[in-house]
Amino acid sequence: MVDLSTNGKVSLLTAGHSQMTFYYFNCCEQSNLPLSMDWIEISIYAFIICLILQHVLYKLLPLPKHWISADPTYQAEWANRIVAVSHASFVVWLQLENVYLHIDQDWNYIGQYGSASPLNSRQTLSFGIAVGYFVADSIYCQLYTNADKLMHLHHVLAVVPLLYALLTESHANEVGLAFLILEMTNPLLHLRFFLLAAGKKGSFILFLEELTFFSLFIFLRIVAGSWMAYGVITSETVNDTMKYCCISFHLLDVVWGLMMCQSVMKLYKKYQSKSYKWQVGYTEPSDKTE
Repeated sequence: MVDLSTNGKVSLLTAGHSQMTFYYFNCCEQSNLPLSMDWIEISIYAFIICLILQHVLYKLLPLPKHWISADPTYQAEWANRIVAVSHASFVVWLQLENVYLHIDQDWNYIGQYGSASPLNSRQTLSFGIAVGYFVADSIYCQLYTNADKLMHLHHVLAVVPLLYALLTESHANEVGLAFLILEMTNPLLHLRFFLLAAGKKGSFILFLEELTFFSLFIFLRIVAGSWMAYGVITSETVNDTMKYCCISFHLLDVVWGLMMCQSVMKLYKKYQSKSYKWQVGYTEPSDKTE
């Protein structure tokens, strides 16, 4: 693993780290710039690439004709979710790598949550990509899918703190860690849609997938999210704008968590009445709750 310190010095920790990634970020650090491109350029490129990928997948994805005829938005839903999983996987990798490298430099990184902090290269890249993706995804969902109002609200609440961190070049720890736990649950959400599309409704593998997603959501976004929200709200170095963003987003997570718990309770009652068929229905396939 390669450790990139804030002054641009590089120390080799372990072997096997991607040399391409190391070279790219090392050049950015030595240039005394957050990135070789401005975050606005990154967001624009991400916006264009996401729209192009969604459109290409929408036109070329080989889905059975009876799926498409049954639901005209199904093809668009597949394209949208494939791009969503790709985006989530990439930004989670960047944020995990950033947290690991930062912990290696300062073991109190997690403990510093709640203190205003400047952005580094990885955070600028991931935040810029996320802004472009969320804007593109909102437009695409509005035009081609049946996304609900909560999904659009989620996108707005996600973009505001990202833009604020990029514009002010501060609060990187707060936004970065919140963004990490947000996107870590995203692939499992979309995996449920793919399993249902593959005819796995009522199967044991779908039950395991939904149980894993529900457990991770409660642990990461409710339990860990509450701890991080407390750190932000009680911090003297975090301004009111970021605190309001944190409270709003966490309340949305709590609402989704309560909706899931309600569905789990309904499932338990079905199990008690012996009508249980390995089916957890806390979200519909067309929902895009993240």
